[in-house]
Amino acid sequence: MDNTMKHSVSIIRSFLYSFLMLASISMSHASNAPIDTLMGHQKLTVDLPKQGITLSYPQPVRLNQVLSDVLAQGAGDYFPLSAQLFDLSKPSSFQDKKEKVFDLLTEYASINPEALQVKEQLSKFEFAPRQFINLDRNVVISQLGKNPMLIGRDHVEDLKASLHFSLYLEQRPENVQVIGVLDDVLSLPLIEHGSISDYLQLIPQGALDTSADDSFFYVIQPDGQVKKAPYAYWNNSPTYLAPGAMIFIGFGSLPSSYSSLNQDIAELLRNKVNL
Repeated sequence: MDNTMKHSVSIIRSFLYSFLMLASISMSHASNAPIDTLMGHQKLTVDLPKQGITLSYPQPVRLNQVLSDVLAQGAGDYFPLSAQLFDLSKPSSFQDKKEKVFDLLTEYASINPEALQVKEQLSKFEFAPRQFINLDRNVVISQLGKNPMLIGRDHVEDLKASLHFSLYLEQRPENVQVIGVLDDVLSLPLIEHGSISDYLQLIPQGALDTSADDSFFYVIQPDGQVKKAPYAYWNNSPTYLAPGAMIFIGFGSLPSSYSSLNQDIAELLRNKVNL
């Protein structure tokens, strides 16, 4: 190869290298672009079902903007721990999880008919994909990490999809619910600083079914936190319930093929609308 040819090849290689480097830098900037810019042309709707209010935005906004608009609408007086935000934009994947729990209960009923009572209780409730974030406006506006952009789950790639959220704001609850392996759902009066043991004394004699777990309950706090709490005399450890919490009484001695059923139900209850 003569010198002229070698020189030409060198120039072409340099050009290609520069082109690839520029393309790489450009793609890097695009991938790191603020979500605010990438999501700029998506519409956002936030419903407040209890207050009959709908907030509409031409593009996604951060949580503090929504909570500030809630305050401006006169709906800012609520119990933050019980506040719930649901992403209704793409509920299909969550629906699959719900149906899985219901199917497992139907199958388990062939071994334990009391599973049908639990399924019947759950069928009375509405469930939706909950966003487990702090909805206390004072916290949101004072801590940058607590102020997310409302784009929900898996919506960054679908830039044309409309975003739809539902925001449930309640006054401080005065009750605690008991759900699970018992005759029916119970609503018990709130006991200030009450533990599971205090609420057990309020459950009517004979209300628990024979297959109820006699060692552990699940406590679902109003903010969605779940704890498997011991309560039998030999393992009793005080677990306190916040206003509006739920006690889920699971099945005892589950067969290995249904070993995750109690945990699956507790996870579903975290997403109960108007917990």
